[in-house]
Amino acid sequence: MNALDREGDQLLRSAGLRWPSSLLLALQTRDFQDL
Repeated sequence: MNALDREGDQLLRSAGLRWPSSLLLALQTRDFQDL
């Protein structure tokens, strides 16, 4: 995982939000495709 992904995960957890792993995977793949 990238450092940004870890930071984002920590922010989501601190905010009390939990996303399904499938949704996170979809977002990550989209980010990688954009790069």
